[in-house]
Amino acid sequence: WKTSNSSALLHIVAGLPDSLSGKAMRLVVVKEVWAWLVDEFEAKGDAYAQEVRRLFEAKRCAANGDVRAHLDEMEDLRRKYNAAAQEHMLETEFYRTVLASLPDYYR
Repeated sequence: WKTSNSSALLHIVAGLPDSLSGKAMRLVVVKEVWAWLVDEFEAKGDAYAQEVRRLFEAKRCAANGDVRAHLDEMEDLRRKYNAAAQEHMLETEFYRTVLASLPDYYR
């Protein structure tokens, strides 16, 4: 059991940034580490999702900007939002916001 616990703990800690790995290593049982990570990230997940959503809705493509790069950035923000949010962004919301973010001559 100790070998499995240590192995699992090392796998979890290896994927964490240095700022979190120290705290995780102080916890002995993998179940405790996992519970701590869930508490740590679920509390921040909603705030992060809302910040990404705000950035998504505020993003605009300049009149002489690269539309393809802009669309890639919008898609990236949607992926980040969907990864963090409890409910995914609706396709209709995505398309409406993307169209509104384009220069007038694209509408």
